[in-house]
Amino acid sequence: LFYFDKNGVYHRGPLFYMQQVLSYWYILVSSVKCFARSFEKRYYSRKNEFLLLSAFVIPPLICGIIQIMFQNLPVLSVGIVISFLMAYISLLEGLIVSDPLTRIPNRHELLERLASFIKSLKRGEELYFMFIDVDSFKEINDTFGHNEGDRILTEIAAAFQKYAIKTNACCGRYGGDEFVACVRNIETNEPTRVARDIPVSYT
Repeated sequence: LFYFDKNGVYHRGPLFYMQQVLSYWYILVSSVKCFARSFEKRYYSRKNEFLLLSAFVIPPLICGIIQIMFQNLPVLSVGIVISFLMAYISLLEGLIVSDPLTRIPNRHELLERLASFIKSLKRGEELYFMFIDVDSFKEINDTFGHNEGDRILTEIAAAFQKYAIKTNACCGRYGGDEFVACVRNIETNEPTRVARDIPVSYT
């Protein structure tokens, strides 16, 4: 790949370019997989996330090729900085569309994902949109305090998120103690079974 002569001078070896291939191969394959998944129907609600992951490798790849030709310029560092800026901007956008307490999608993001679900439905598929609220939540706040109420909302949201990831569904906090779940392709055609499958429990 490379070597140093007796004077300590760096020289490229005959297989120098294999170093770049070995360095980029893993992330390049991951990028291609993410790009392919962004077009799959079952990942439609996460399309933007997969597109970002697939694009993350592009700036360092381009700048790395330029770096090979111009060894004295820190071009690769610029590409890495651009990629991390892309990820940082995406993180900020994620904070904007997330509920600040429960960290699950807020109402605006929920409606956006619902629109994506509707667009990705195939002929014959069904989409269930369910409102779920916490029974006697005001009494919980009045009796145990708002901190305890916030804890309960957070645990319920975590259970919804776990269920959504497992079933490729979509969940979010609509407001207050109201949550929403968007589920499609229920095998039993029994929406009530979905409610029983969501592992919500708190003490």
